[in-house]
Amino acid sequence: MKRASWGCCVIESNAVGLEESLRERTRIDAVALFLAHWRMSLLSVSLVTMAVLYVWGDYWPRHLQLIWCMTALSNYLAQSFVSWRMESEESLNKAMYRYMPWLLFSITVSGVVWGSLPWLLSPPITTVFAYVSLFNLMLVFCVVNSPCTRMMLICAVLPVMLLNTSALAFRSELIYAGYFLILMSLVLLYGLRVQAAIHTTMTERHLARDLNQELTRQQKQLVAVERENALLLERQRLMYDMHDGLGSTLLATLCAIERDDLPQSAVINALRGCVDDLRLVIDSLEPMEHDLVTLLATIRYRMGPRLADAGLTLDWDIHDLPELPWLEPPDALHVLRLVQEALANVLKHAHADRVRLATRHWQDHVEIRIEDNGCGFDLDTVTLGRGLRNQDRRAKHLGGELKIETAQGGGTCLKLFLPVLR
Repeated sequence: MKRASWGCCVIESNAVGLEESLRERTRIDAVALFLAHWRMSLLSVSLVTMAVLYVWGDYWPRHLQLIWCMTALSNYLAQSFVSWRMESEESLNKAMYRYMPWLLFSITVSGVVWGSLPWLLSPPITTVFAYVSLFNLMLVFCVVNSPCTRMMLICAVLPVMLLNTSALAFRSELIYAGYFLILMSLVLLYGLRVQAAIHTTMTERHLARDLNQELTRQQKQLVAVERENALLLERQRLMYDMHDGLGSTLLATLCAIERDDLPQSAVINALRGCVDDLRLVIDSLEPMEHDLVTLLATIRYRMGPRLADAGLTLDWDIHDLPELPWLEPPDALHVLRLVQEALANVLKHAHADRVRLATRHWQDHVEIRIEDNGCGFDLDTVTLGRGLRNQDRRAKHLGGELKIETAQGGGTCLKLFLPVLR
């Protein structure tokens, strides 16, 4: 129970840590969006400041106009400096811890500057107050739709809302103050909802990116595990092939030589067979890119000299074939051994002087044909040896079919049909 509780605590701690990380990255993204637009925003609000002085300059004293304008422009300059410093830092996360309090202070000062505007108007004319209040409401509405964090939004809107409402309450009619407070509260609530939706979208984007990275990492791990398993299986297959094929032949030959029961020619043939088998295993490991024609070309390269030495002419009638997606090294070795055994049978038993190796593509399968002009045999009377049974077993393992057409004195034709898609 203690171990289970400890495991639950670890999972809960990891979940909380992930949530905190997502929240922090979302906050960084929101500040980055603000910094991407701060130049245009400050230029626009500076022009608006000049326009306000021009429009309502007759309703307040000259010295108050100068103080208000200098305070606003100085604050814009300070806010520009803070934004520039944050933007020029290598790490925005570290820059936020250093400069974010100053940025929030500057935004609060901007709110105080615009919220104090109704207090500076003289004389207190209700119509002018209404226009100024509506102007502040429109300005706040523009602010809440700008990229920022929720704290930046509150620092910008709250001073305007409190100062403008108090000015309407003390210097104009109380009902106007109530209307303005309700409208400003609704705008602030709308802004908070907008920022929450933006932050939710950013958080989901980060979460999707994290999940994608995690899936990519796990996929790479699975690919690595599959590659290791494939190498292990390939290593085991090679061990079985070497042990059952080459190893057993060498052991039998060695025992026969020790008993002095094997003539030199038989020893040479046995060793030649071992070399051929070893070459087949090596050829099956070559990158063939699922190309059967390239695989058969290795047979021609390996068996061509032996056929020529035995007086056999090889007719190479190979046509282009489609790729076989399933033709991996284990199956490639079966194809090589099957074709090699067929050619070896021609050398040993056919008494032929020509052998033809041909390929054809028939819709959903390909055909490998090995035919000679030798003596042939009668399928009805002959007993199939272990070699032919092995060939048939290999063909079935490949998902194909093996057919033998022969007649006494009429040569032999071996047809191997392999599927294109297995």
